[in-house]
Amino acid sequence: METHLHLSSKMDALARLISELHEFCQGNGLDTEFSLEIQLVLEELVVNIIHHGTAENEEVPIDISLAVTDHVLHIKVEDGGRPFDPLTHQVQALDIPFEEREIGGLGILLVRELMDSVSYCYSHGKNIVTLTKKIH
Repeated sequence: METHLHLSSKMDALARLISELHEFCQGNGLDTEFSLEIQLVLEELVVNIIHHGTAENEEVPIDISLAVTDHVLHIKVEDGGRPFDPLTHQVQALDIPFEEREIGGLGILLVRELMDSVSYCYSHGKNIVTLTKKIH
């Protein structure tokens, strides 16, 4: 089963994302823990696009493709926001005390940790993040 979502870069798009993702995961027999990890990753990416990839009151399309082949989940997230490569973003050391930490960066670390592979490119005016995760 494969699905494609076309979302707006508005926070209310998250409800549709969660609903469609839930249906996709159920349709592919993915367990709850796996599904929640994917939801967390996609919410992080979409919220970053909404908050950091667009100017105030600007709306850009966000396209998400999900597919399962050979026990691997394949995800592609494309957006027309400002170029941003999450793989080059410096993540702070986790042993820094909470009160000394700068805001941000943990979500990208979470995405990297939960997925088996994450790649990025900027092509034809779009950020494209491609992710995979083995289904156990």
